[in-house]
Amino acid sequence: EIKTEQNSSSNKSLKVIIIILLLLLIGSLGYIYKLSNDHTTEVTKITSEKDQLDADLKDAIAKYDEAIAENTSLSGELAEERDKLIALQDQLKKSQGDVASLRKYRDSYNSLKKQMDSLLAENKQLKAENEKLNVQIDSTMTELNSSKDIVNQLSEQTEILSSKVKEASKLVITNVQSHAFKKGGLLGGSNLKDTDKASKADVLNISFAIAGNSLAEKGEKKYYVQVIDSKNNVLGDNETVLFGEKYLSYSFIKEIDFQGKSVTIKHDIPVKNLEKGLFTVNVFEEAN
Repeated sequence: EIKTEQNSSSNKSLKVIIIILLLLLIGSLGYIYKLSNDHTTEVTKITSEKDQLDADLKDAIAKYDEAIAENTSLSGELAEERDKLIALQDQLKKSQGDVASLRKYRDSYNSLKKQMDSLLAENKQLKAENEKLNVQIDSTMTELNSSKDIVNQLSEQTEILSSKVKEASKLVITNVQSHAFKKGGLLGGSNLKDTDKASKADVLNISFAIAGNSLAEKGEKKYYVQVIDSKNNVLGDNETVLFGEKYLSYSFIKEIDFQGKSVTIKHDIPVKNLEKGLFTVNVFEEAN
């Protein structure tokens, strides 16, 4: 009987210990859950505050951009303050998101926002003064433009007339012709006879006329004539002259003393072993 009572007492003690352990376990789990829940709540709160601060920074930067675009005398100072906000925004994105750093960034933002509000108010006043000044300038310019209308009309008419005179005074090249000749013929010697056979041609005769023009400037005129064969070779002298940055290869040069009347120019180019095809004649007055 004594042994039975001892066993019963031991079982009761064991049950008590088990119950106490269970209660401790339940308490520990509850405490852990509370810690986890508190941490989750704190992280959510910090994340929300960080997102809100980022949104505030974006809004402030946008306001600065709008004010800078108005191009007042404060644009330089506005840009400098905007860059401070951009730098703060970059630091916020790189931060770990703890309470202490978030508070520091919020304090920095509040300080910069006070400066921003002051600058934007000043910029708004400057913009209003500029608009008022522009209205006064527009009114003055309207009066000036009205008084200049007649002068501008006369100036335009003068320019048109001057342009017509300048156009009318240009010399015109007309009647450009070319003929191929071979030497000899029935009479032999140096007589020339027309030919359309490239291989038989000994001379190319080039001629053109300068139309008479009483409005054109009189005096010495120099013409460069370029004769190009079917293989894109320049015949004749094949010399090169430089006009500004452009080179011109020419077959011969003709200089005349133009006095307002029509002038006809002719020139013979000795040739041999020509190949058949299309030949081109270009006439230049200096570089034109």
